[in-house]
Formats: sequence, structure tokens, C-alpha cells
Amino acid sequence: MYHTQDNWIVIAWCRLRKDYREFRLDRIHTLQLLDEKYDTRDFVLIDYFNRALKKGNKK
Repeated sequence: MYHTQDNWIVIAWCRLRKDYREFRLDRIHTLQLLDEKYDTRDFVLIDYFNRALKKGNKK
């Protein structure tokens, strides 16, 4: 989780996109804790940001 401008952001796995995504906490209206298990994924924050920068430069 990190703060940028006026928003708190959480980086989490998106089941829909099957990739890590950024979610603004002020836009999350409901949260439900489940007993589901999830696959462990390797995640390195600096790699995520570098990949995001590369995507942004392609636009």
C-alpha cells in the first residue's frame, strides 16, 4: 500500500485481469473476508513499478 497525491493505493492480484493491479482505497465500497486459499505468487515491488513505467512510456 502506498500514498500518492490524495489517494491511498493498494497493489493486489486482480482475478479478472489475472495480473497485479492498483486499487484506490477510496473506491472500495465493500470488503468481505473469505476462507479461500490463494496461490503464492512471487512479487517484487520494484519490478512491478519498473514494468508499470515501461507500459506508461509506450503510450
